[in-house]
Amino acid sequence: MKNMYYKLVGKKVVPVKDVLEWGRWFENRAQRIVKQELLPNGYYVSTVFLGIDHSFSMFRNTPPVVFETMVFDEASFNKYGGIEEDMDRYTTYKQAELGHQMTIDRWKTKKRILIPLRMFLVKFMRRYANFLLRS
Repeated sequence: MKNMYYKLVGKKVVPVKDVLEWGRWFENRAQRIVKQELLPNGYYVSTVFLGIDHSFSMFRNTPPVVFETMVFDEASFNKYGGIEEDMDRYTTYKQAELGHQMTIDRWKTKKRILIPLRMFLVKFMRRYANFLLRS
């Protein structure tokens, strides 16, 4: 079976022996950040190392998908923990850096549209989900 847990050594993705090693490495948040930027139009672009293979192909010999770029509206990110606007995933550090820049280029000219109803619905759904989990 394919390894699911990885760490970064420099910019190289390396499998770990077990989940405990992965957990100890993963605690240091700063080493997982590839790049994060707040664009002038209010969008926040974050590219990070996930550490867990998101290809979900445990039995195939494929490279692990362990990097992710996400775009959030800054206001929703600060108030609600982020409403995801866009997302891409990658297998290498180099792809993640390139993908981050491509995302910046794609989003830097977009006009920001704040939709209060959308933010209300996200907040409501999170509270409802927490209520269901506690029940």
